[in-house]
Amino acid sequence: MLSFPFIMCTYLEKFHLSSLTRLTIRIINQGPLNTYARAGKLFPGPHLYAGAGLVVLWALAAAMVPSMQKGNDAARTVHIGANLAGIGLFVWQITSGIPILLKVVELTKWP
Repeated sequence: MLSFPFIMCTYLEKFHLSSLTRLTIRIINQGPLNTYARAGKLFPGPHLYAGAGLVVLWALAAAMVPSMQKGNDAARTVHIGANLAGIGLFVWQITSGIPILLKVVELTKWP
């Protein structure tokens, strides 16, 4: 009998697969790829640096999961710290992205 492998997974395996999927989508959809595809160049500044740092922190937090499952408290602390720092960088991205959004809206030719 053929079935979709995700259905046959345990809860923990489903959690890992969905977490990996979300992380992959976040990294692929990062702004630099979108900006480079549209403008042909990147614009270095606080928004770009905060986004790059956020991707690094996501990868660090994800890398700690196997060690956390083995009971490593240091990995748990690093995981929590990376996520807290990520929240800070995300807030920084919001504040630095609002002027960018306003500029894009201003320069857009609406139908």
